[in-house]
Amino acid sequence: MLYEIGDKVLDEWVITRTIGEGSYGKVVEIERNEFGLSMKSALKIISIPGNNSEIKAVMGEGVDNKKYYILFLWIRRRNYQKIAIMSELKGHTNIVTYEDHRVIPHEDHIGWDILIRMELLTSLLDYSEEHEITEQTVIKLGTDILTELEVCQKYHVVHRDIKPENIFVSATGDLSGQRKRYLSRYVFFRTGHVPDVK
Repeated sequence: MLYEIGDKVLDEWVITRTIGEGSYGKVVEIERNEFGLSMKSALKIISIPGNNSEIKAVMGEGVDNKKYYILFLWIRRRNYQKIAIMSELKGHTNIVTYEDHRVIPHEDHIGWDILIRMELLTSLLDYSEEHEITEQTVIKLGTDILTELEVCQKYHVVHRDIKPENIFVSATGDLSGQRKRYLSRYVFFRTGHVPDVK
């Protein structure tokens, strides 16, 4: 499946827009309407293998079908471990809420699509286009990132990708319960409204 705008996923959810794409896969916004309410989430889509060129690269190295299958099973297992960590961290104040996931086997070749549904957030880069990022905000972000790294350490998780593109802010604007959210290859962290501290 290509996972394009308008496609149905996870039963009743519809893809409404692409949030981002990279070597890891892509993240889309999904929406579901039930009882007159519109609910939105983010959906991370990881395809194993990522594309046909990945298959050709592995096969070009002289890997037979059995080893090819074992390699991609190993990659799938690593992603299951990431999902297990996200599930275990669910409920932590500064961790993005993991909702559910589904693994869908490819019909035409060896492989799987892993769909991970989580709360929908705004990237810090998008947030900063409409809000001033002051020195106090940067200090707060730094403090929150360090707090999240302490949580990761307690669970023996290494955050390998801290950068502005992977910092997200919730849309609540709630100044009491401010939470920072960060996206990692292993763990998703979260944040609330980033206020100007004066």
